[in-house]
Amino acid sequence: MSDDHKLWEAIIVGGGPAALSAALVLGGARKRVLVLEDQKPRNLRAHHSHNFLTRDKTPPQEILRLARAEISAYSTVQLRTQHVTEILPFEGAFRVFAEGDDEPLIAKKVLLATGIEDVLPSISGIDELWTRGIHHCPYCYGWELQDQPLGILGADENAVQHVLLLTGWSR
Repeated sequence: MSDDHKLWEAIIVGGGPAALSAALVLGGARKRVLVLEDQKPRNLRAHHSHNFLTRDKTPPQEILRLARAEISAYSTVQLRTQHVTEILPFEGAFRVFAEGDDEPLIAKKVLLATGIEDVLPSISGIDELWTRGIHHCPYCYGWELQDQPLGILGADENAVQHVLLLTGWSR
């Protein structure tokens, strides 16, 4: 069995701030950690991130670059660009199947830090305006949009709650 297929103490699935933060902590604790990410972050089209202490208004790709540089100081952590296809229990551990590997990876623990995916409604033009006029989170974009006319697209009882939430940024 090659070195890549030995038992990992943890495999982290995902490559965003939560995943990389976990890798930093575990790497600093001298745990053998593998981070598998497909490099398709939710905020890929965002110009900047908010609510990230010491990095407010920093482009998301810069945050990830800085995080990867910090993690590179820990020889116990390995980062790979691979898509995980399946995770199965295996003798008190887990078998992790990733595209491009002939054999499954084995890990004592698996941390899923894959984030979420935005599913946009079928409305003409919405994809082109996503993060450039149409936004999903007032905490992420509210500061720049304060005191401007804002609207909500919603078809359920939560829409009223979102309208009330927006009054913190705009009348």
